[in-house]
Amino acid sequence: MDEFARRDFADRRAFIEEAASRRDLTPTIIEKDFWVCWTLRRLMTCEELNGHLMFKGGTSLSKAYDIIHRFSEDIDLTISKGAPRVSEVNSPMEDGISGKERQRRTKALKEAAQGYVANDIMPVLAREIEAALGTPDGWSLELDPDDNDRQTLLFNYPQTSGYGLNYGNDYGGGADGGYIKPRIKLEFGARGDTEPSELKTITPYLAAEFPDELPDAIAEIPTLAATRTFWEKVTILHMLHHSGK
Repeated sequence: MDEFARRDFADRRAFIEEAASRRDLTPTIIEKDFWVCWTLRRLMTCEELNGHLMFKGGTSLSKAYDIIHRFSEDIDLTISKGAPRVSEVNSPMEDGISGKERQRRTKALKEAAQGYVANDIMPVLAREIEAALGTPDGWSLELDPDDNDRQTLLFNYPQTSGYGLNYGNDYGGGADGGYIKPRIKLEFGARGDTEPSELKTITPYLAAEFPDELPDAIAEIPTLAATRTFWEKVTILHMLHHSGK
């Protein structure tokens, strides 16, 4: 998988466009799907982060469970309670504590997660990306300036295909489907559960179409159970409904 990522643009583009033709998708979607899977694999195989992150969210329902059939651009991850910095904070959900103490712990947990993302995850992931691509050029990793919680990273990956293309009809609608940006958004948080979970196989569209070109692209990723992800989304929708948003 890393060997394919290091190939020159013209070589990668030929396979991307052929896979897009076979699947009746845009090259943009095929390329971004590759980088979503590649980034997830890089993150989950970092020794320093091992056991501290859990894949969840809509992308997991699409790529890991094949429950929903839509293009998923972002990667949602829960930081485990045993992760550095986070492990030092007592749970804000503990029974019997006062409302003031709950607020204090919630704030402390948020700050711990912010520190873990900025000072632990980001430098480790940047090191892994540079080692895998063999260059510090053509890509970047940064904190998302639009995330007020400061728990989101943006990986701007090496581009191959043209951009400004819309989602296909099966991935969010027709001509007004939306612009696909050449970056991966990694959204972290420390408040969610990491169980029940299981190892799930993640396969890029490119690897499914060209297994000989990407022989090592299939990865087993620790993933939150689909039922848990589903109920998290139901809970969020319930809260939004009652908040009037």
